[in-house]
Amino acid sequence: MPRTRSNDDTAVERVLRGLRDDIIDGTRPGGEHLVERTIAEEYEVSRLPVRIAIRRLTLDGLVDQLPRRGSFVRPMTRSDVADVAELHHAFDRLAVRTAAVRRGEADLERFRGHVAAAEAAEAAGDRDELARVGVRFRSDTYLASANRPLLEIHDALLSRTQRMFALAERSATAPLPYYRRFLAAFEARDADAADAAMAEFSAHLRAARQERMLRRLDDALSPGAPRTTVHMRPAGGTAAEGESADAESSDAAPVIEGVRADIIAGRRRPGEVLSERALSQEYGVGRIPVRQAIDALRFEGLATDGTSRIPSRVRAIPPEEAADFFDVCVTLDVLASRLAAQRPTRDELALLEARLLEEERLSPDDPEQLLDRMFAFRRQVYVMAENRLLLEIGRLVEARMRMLVAHAPMAAEVKRGHRFLFEAIASRETGLAEAIYLSVFTDPSRRDRVVDGPAG
Repeated sequence: MPRTRSNDDTAVERVLRGLRDDIIDGTRPGGEHLVERTIAEEYEVSRLPVRIAIRRLTLDGLVDQLPRRGSFVRPMTRSDVADVAELHHAFDRLAVRTAAVRRGEADLERFRGHVAAAEAAEAAGDRDELARVGVRFRSDTYLASANRPLLEIHDALLSRTQRMFALAERSATAPLPYYRRFLAAFEARDADAADAAMAEFSAHLRAARQERMLRRLDDALSPGAPRTTVHMRPAGGTAAEGESADAESSDAAPVIEGVRADIIAGRRRPGEVLSERALSQEYGVGRIPVRQAIDALRFEGLATDGTSRIPSRVRAIPPEEAADFFDVCVTLDVLASRLAAQRPTRDELALLEARLLEEERLSPDDPEQLLDRMFAFRRQVYVMAENRLLLEIGRLVEARMRMLVAHAPMAAEVKRGHRFLFEAIASRETGLAEAIYLSVFTDPSRRDRVVDGPAG
């Protein structure tokens, strides 16, 4: 039966919302082939809105686009659950600490309302409503942080977070005492108390996940249950459709890379219009790959949102946002460094050392090449962390981090820090790796140089 039309939604928004909800609640399970033609008929739209919606779901990490095969719902595995949980542990603590300091009275009223709703749900034994309150409480905590880069991370993780929680056994968690502790910490502007409560809450959720959620994933993958992993081309789709999508992705790649490089180097200035027509002519591709490229740049924070009437523009990093962005990057890098030091393989260490030696050989007189080598070392650390989601988020922020670091003369310090970090990772000293990163890269004077660089 066709979906009901809504005058308030655009075609893309309707399809996007519907597909996202279906994936989160399991109506469209992992491995399902998303056939544009079928979905377009279901929503009574053309195939273009469906194609755009699927691309956005790919950016959200809910869909995989496979070469010459088409688009498939990404399976939710044990590893995916662990990946999301590791990022939650790091970013939720940053969120509650920041919210405790920056929250306003309107934020407190929302939190009080959430606690009251949780108490009512607990009294009624409504575990589903209690879970929904938790999602709202968490989202409003990020909102109260007033940290735009942190909110971007929250948005990037939201769909996968909701999908993970949809697998949870509601009776396995008892969140109400923690909501009360968060509220008390927020009211007192006590960042340490909020952090301590979140650390304990994360441990509580981790125990619940291990007991219930992973068991349900095992049940879903047990013999006789429907498999969610794609092993072969499923029936129902055409090769031409998959190949068309692959061609567009291939055409979009040079546009993404070229425009990104221009923005980082300052050849495209903040506020400059990203014209679909002009970029199409410049790169010799169609308008659809250009739209795909602009969407990817917007996702990376390098372009503003555009509409049919207002074009996207190059986005700057405002001075008031730079410090927040730096804190987000530190949270990511510390997590990556700690995870990379857990069990590095010999091949991984050899590749990391090769990246380090390339960096150490370069002269400070070649800042652009040196920056490339520094970030190559950083990317290898992220790869070694073996957290696919962390790697995705690291790529999401890398371009803006390069823009900040490019203005800060600290090459010698970074080289020395990377040498110490390599030794810690090679020794499997997770605590030392984290301590080295914090001592070398977050020293107040160095932090100020990075944060103040663009403004200067």
